[in-house]
Amino acid sequence: ALLLDPVSPALRVVNASILVESGGIAQAVTEFEAALQLRADGPRKLNLAQLDLAQAGTLVENGQQAAADAQFSEANRIVDEVIETWPRYGHAHLMRATIYMGLGDPERARLELELAESLSPDTATLWAVWAQYHLAQSEPTTAAAKMRRALVLDPNNWQLRLQAAQVFQAAGDDE
Repeated sequence: ALLLDPVSPALRVVNASILVESGGIAQAVTEFEAALQLRADGPRKLNLAQLDLAQAGTLVENGQQAAADAQFSEANRIVDEVIETWPRYGHAHLMRATIYMGLGDPERARLELELAESLSPDTATLWAVWAQYHLAQSEPTTAAAKMRRALVLDPNNWQLRLQAAQVFQAAGDDE
């Protein structure tokens, strides 16, 4: 499809997503950047920030906190640009909350989650991130309730269901 329409930002994002799934992170970044050059909007910019967040998470798991902090910082820079241009874009605030959680700043994460909720209350991902926030705050019952809401909003999302299983297990909920 890219050979037929190499200037389609949507096809570039699809190709980048496939590359991410197959482990081609460097090529995915190139495709995301190409899509951004073709059409610079909030969602395309956030694709790059999401990649930085994923890499930061992997670095944290591998005990490389300094490198992870650099990835969090780069993701935050991109999110700042998006919010500056589109201040009411709920997904950007949700991503910023995730960054703050990764940096160990729960108060700022909570504020961003509240803002994201006020802008996009029917986003399943919002409630999944709230659940992670409450788990980090040692509030597993509240986390399970938030995850139930996410599942009501998007019951067929298998990734959400995997997250839900982890949250329910942490909460001692056998549902």
